[in-house]
Amino acid sequence: MNKMHKANRERWDSASPHYSVWRAGDWRQSLTDPSLGFERGSLELLHQYVGHDLEGKTACVLGSGDNYAVFALAGMRAQVTSVDISQAQLDVAAERAAELGVEVTFVQGDIADLPMLADDAFDF
Repeated sequence: MNKMHKANRERWDSASPHYSVWRAGDWRQSLTDPSLGFERGSLELLHQYVGHDLEGKTACVLGSGDNYAVFALAGMRAQVTSVDISQAQLDVAAERAAELGVEVTFVQGDIADLPMLADDAFDF
């Protein structure tokens, strides 16, 4: 991991407690309202290219951050892997997933170098 990526990880690890409180509002609803997990237009693109029925499809969210997209995809019945450089962000997300009763795979890693993820392991 280069110095810039390491500094980014350290910044997110230290900011995570404050960020998770700030973004605590509607993360639970992203499970039932997928529009909360995506930027404007992104959900429509997902439906266009992947479809509306995600059951049994595998998804990987790179740089998952607050994990809103992860929970939205899980709510759409996809099998989701969340990858983020910050273990602290992933720890918050894992606690939230447990609270929601959602099964998500959490992987700490630098998305510029992911040898732990197999090629062609995900549908999207």
